Amino acid sequence: TLGYEARIIGILAAKFNGYAGEAKDSLDVAVAHHPNNPFVLAALGGWNIAVVNGGGATMADWIYDASIKKGLDYYAKAFAADPTGIVIRFQYALSLSACDRDAYANQIEAALRVAATGQPRTVYERFMQGRAKTLLAAFERGDWTAYDALVRRYQGYPK
Repeated sequence: TLGYEARIIGILAAKFNGYAGEAKDSLDVAVAHHPNNPFVLAALGGWNIAVVNGGGATMADWIYDASIKKGLDYYAKAFAADPTGIVIRFQYALSLSACDRDAYANQIEAALRVAATGQPRTVYERFMQGRAKTLLAAFERGDWTAYDALVRRYQGYPK
């Protein structure tokens, strides 16, 4: 929730309100109580990547001990805990797309393919699978204007 609100109010306002630190504290409590929960692990992965995106690698490391590598490692743990998780693969693709679509193109495409072709276990997974299919179609067309707009929309940025 803090991540979505931070996207709405802007990075500077979120920083001054301490959202990144508050989110990390909450995630640390969650992982202490549920160390193998794939959604907690994925949230930590997304948090690390988002903090680096928001403040740069040096500031993210210095202030929050966050890094892209830690984000990728948490996502890898989430995949191991839930290998077929549609939502987690979709969130991974969004995180990497917002970070550096070109550098992570292979990982993004692979994650979107798993999310688009997996067997949904819940209504929410079915819904997110629809988004994954839409995003994958834009990726395959190379329609980067549409793709980037979808990434921003799916991440909760206001229009």
